[in-house]
Amino acid sequence: MLGDITMKSIFSLLLFGLAIASISAIGLQASTALEEFDFETLSLEQLVTILLDEYELALLGESEHEPESLEKIVTALLEESEYNSALLDEVTQFILVNDSTVECGDIITEDTTLTRDLTGCTGHGLIISAHDITLDCAGHVIQGVNFNNSGVHIGDGRSGFNGISVKNCEIRNFNIGIDMSGTLHNNNIKNNILRENLWGLSVFHSYNANFSNNIFINNSYGIYMFGSINITISGNDMSYHEGTAILVRGGYNEFIYGNTFSNNPTNVFFVYGSDSVVEYNNFHDGLVGEYDSLSGISALNNYWNTTNCVEIESRIYGMVPYEPFLDAPYPDGEPMYCPQDSDGDGIPDDEDVCPDEDATGFDADKDGCIDTLDGLHEIIETLPDDVLADEIKNSLVSKVNNALNSVDKEKDDAAINMLEAFINQIEAQSGNKISTEVVEMITTYVVNIIAQIITE
Repeated sequence: MLGDITMKSIFSLLLFGLAIASISAIGLQASTALEEFDFETLSLEQLVTILLDEYELALLGESEHEPESLEKIVTALLEESEYNSALLDEVTQFILVNDSTVECGDIITEDTTLTRDLTGCTGHGLIISAHDITLDCAGHVIQGVNFNNSGVHIGDGRSGFNGISVKNCEIRNFNIGIDMSGTLHNNNIKNNILRENLWGLSVFHSYNANFSNNIFINNSYGIYMFGSINITISGNDMSYHEGTAILVRGGYNEFIYGNTFSNNPTNVFFVYGSDSVVEYNNFHDGLVGEYDSLSGISALNNYWNTTNCVEIESRIYGMVPYEPFLDAPYPDGEPMYCPQDSDGDGIPDDEDVCPDEDATGFDADKDGCIDTLDGLHEIIETLPDDVLADEIKNSLVSKVNNALNSVDKEKDDAAINMLEAFINQIEAQSGNKISTEVVEMITTYVVNIIAQIITE
C-alpha cells in the first residue's frame, strides 16, 4: 500500500499548499530542497500514501514527527475530501492497527500492534474484549509489578472471546502471563516469551486452541488448563519452572507434541484427563504422569535423554504407556522398545540365564540368576590361571566347599566365617593381577550369599 516517495516530498508538498489549511497548523517543518518533484500532479490517494509512509517511520521512532500529528493530517485530508470511502477505511484500519498510544490496562477491541514496551503495569497489562482480535506485540515487552493480575487478559469478566491471536509478546512479572477465561474457541498463542510469572498461561474452558512456538522460562508454572478440549500445544520450549511445566485438569483430547522440556521437576501432568496424546517431545529430565485419569493418556515416541527403560519408568507416574520411545532427540530419533524382561529383574530375557527367576538385589554378576555358593565355585574355577596362582585359587575353592558343607549341616555361623575369610583373601589380591572391578564383583557376590544364609 505504501509508496516510494519520501518524507521530503511531504515537506515540499506542504510548501506548495496542496494540503488543506488545517495541515499548516500541525507544526511540520518545511524541507529545504526537492523542488524537482511535480507535486501538483499527486492525487489524494498518493498524498495519503506519502503520509502513511512517514507515519510508519514515526511509529518506529525513525521520524522527527509524532505519529499523532501525522494521524491528524491524514484524518483531516480524508474528512475534507469526497474521495472514495475504501481509501478512508484503509487508512483508518492502518491507524487503528498501529496505534502507538496503547497504555497499561487498556481494553482492546480492534487489531493492535504495539510500537513500544509497556512496563510498570500495576493491573492487567492489556485486556482483549472482543471477538476476532489479533494482538501483535512486535517483540515488545509487557511487564507487571509484584506479580499482579495478567499480562494479557482475554475476557470481560463474564465471558471469553473467540478467534483471538496473541503473538510476538514478551510478558513477565505477572500473576498470569496470558489469562484465557471463560468459554473460548479457536484462539492462538504463538511466538511469545512468557517468563518470570507465577503462571505463564492459564486456560479455562477453551476449545480448539493452538499454543505454538512459545518460550516458557523461569515461571513458577508453565501452562495450566482446566476443562479444555482439543488443545494443541506444539513447538514450545519449556524450561526452569519451579513446578509443573504443563498441568491439565479435566482435559479431553489434548495433543502435546514437538515441545522441548528441561530443568522442570514435572513436565506434563494430567488430573482427571482422558484421551490425550503426549508425543514427539524431548524430555531432558523431569516426570510425566497422570492421577486418576479416566482413560487414554499416552506418552509414545518421546525422547527421554536415555534409552534405559528402568530410568524412563522412574520418570513415569501413574498408568502412562511410553513405548516406543525415541533413541535420539526429535525429530532425528528412531522409535525403539524396551527388551523383554519376563521376571522383572532388569536383565533382558535374551541376556538372562534364569529368565523366570527374579534376582533383584542378589545378582552381583548380572547374569539374571540369584547368587549361590555353586555359582561362586564356578566363578573362581573359570578365572584364568595367569590371574590367580593355583595355590590361591585352590585355597578359595576350598573355602567355598567348606562353606557348602557347613550349610548342608545347618552350621550357618561356620559357613559365614568361612565366607568372610574368603572375602579377606580375595580382597588381598585386588590391584595385583586381578582387577579391582572383578574383586568388587566377587566380594558383592559373597556378601549376597551371606545375606541369604542369614535370612533363611
